[in-house]
Amino acid sequence: MNLLQKVIDVPTDTVLWGPSDYLNWVKDNLQGLAVPTGAALTILLGLLVIPWIRRSKLSTIGRSLTMPAVLAWEAQGLHQLATATGAKGVVAWIFACVTSGILLTLAAFADEHYAKHGTLGWPGRLVWVVALPMGIAVAFTGHSTAEALLRIILPLLAALVWWIKYAPIITLDDATGEGTAKRKGSWRWTPRRIGVELGLVDPTDADLSVVHAERQKRVIVTAGLGTWHGSRLLRWWHVRRLRSSSKKATPEVIAAAVAQVTLTASVKELMNPNTTEERLRELGRRAIARRDAIMAGLLVDGGTEFAADTDTRQQTLVDDERATGTDRGVDTSAVPVPVTQLPAVDHTPLPVQPVPDAARPVPMDRYQAVTGTGSRGDRTGTEQRYPTAVPVVDDARLGPLLDDRRQPSTPVVPHTLRSGTGVRATAVSVPVPAEEAQIDDSQEPLKTGKARALAYWRAERAAGRTPSGADLAREAGVSVDSGAGRQWRRAWLNEEGIDPVSGQPAMAGATAEVQ
Repeated sequence: MNLLQKVIDVPTDTVLWGPSDYLNWVKDNLQGLAVPTGAALTILLGLLVIPWIRRSKLSTIGRSLTMPAVLAWEAQGLHQLATATGAKGVVAWIFACVTSGILLTLAAFADEHYAKHGTLGWPGRLVWVVALPMGIAVAFTGHSTAEALLRIILPLLAALVWWIKYAPIITLDDATGEGTAKRKGSWRWTPRRIGVELGLVDPTDADLSVVHAERQKRVIVTAGLGTWHGSRLLRWWHVRRLRSSSKKATPEVIAAAVAQVTLTASVKELMNPNTTEERLRELGRRAIARRDAIMAGLLVDGGTEFAADTDTRQQTLVDDERATGTDRGVDTSAVPVPVTQLPAVDHTPLPVQPVPDAARPVPMDRYQAVTGTGSRGDRTGTEQRYPTAVPVVDDARLGPLLDDRRQPSTPVVPHTLRSGTGVRATAVSVPVPAEEAQIDDSQEPLKTGKARALAYWRAERAAGRTPSGADLAREAGVSVDSGAGRQWRRAWLNEEGIDPVSGQPAMAGATAEVQ
């Protein structure tokens, strides 16, 4: 009591004191009361905090201490900024605490959003949006460059400490016991994904031998496709690379590469939306059968014995390509074929169903003039041409133009005749006889449908149009794309001796007259 009497002036008679007397006494002894009051508050705070620390995680403790400290330091910087603008007292401190309060409010909203939806949502993004400008604004109150940079970085670090709690959750897989991270999204381009794209990183956990075999297969497939379907200027390079890579590969790798090339060659027709389901299933069965046959042959003799007869090898590959619809007329004599007892593969062409309404164009001289009314403007009396009768083509009169084997014509989109007024007349389709529709001549596409192609050519030329190669080939019953159609058209014109300009035979006796 004597020590306290020396530090604090303790009155002896306080019975008659009022509230003002107690307040005056506290003001007079404020300096002496600071030490005991601070000690008491420290003890009380320790009694409250120690149990919380003991039952909390270290990460939670660090997060709870660092974030208030960072926000308090940023508030001090904003207080200096408010004081510099002329604000004083309570107004300056309110201004200092505004941004910290906004940041804490957004963090609370983000926590609620995470509890409901599993993501931080837009409140979580706004935390970063507020933290960065807050640090930049406070940086202007710094007395040095280092302090300015520190004031910019600290709010971002505080936001990072807050976000760590909501980082991707690690869950244990029941089957393997390994941890996997649940993510709502991922970066499209990362160093690892760029390495996979460039072929520097393998995306699987395969060992060295498997990776080497896969690389050999890719090289053989790329070189093989480049040999037959690539640029002619680089064909020598692909052939050289194909031989070099095949020399180092095992029979299993070569078999897998050949199977991959077979499927790649068939994928175009498999992706055609106009191909029937039965045709797709048949193509798939034949591709799988060919793959199994090649793999079985290569594994039997070790891939060392190959056919010596070039004609036999070429005919085998041509038959396979025609059976799968991938024939493009390329020279396949340089591709070796195993000479082992391969399982039998059915290369019989698919049966062709009769086409009752196959389109056959009508020559212009078989049309009659009919006066009609236009559909646009005030043009009337426009002459429209409609067929007077369906022409019947006599096969006997076409003698040299017909081959012994004929392929049924496929349905063709009706061609329209322009009248100049918007009214168009559609040519009448001529049905193909059923006995002709049952004949298949798909083995010789260049020699089929000459009569139909010639009739279509003359009808189009009489109408003032020049038919394309794809249209001619389609009219002849040959299924080719536009590029191969142009080649078919050139070969057909050369063989028939037809002048592309006049549409008439360039040499006497080259073609038969079709009426």
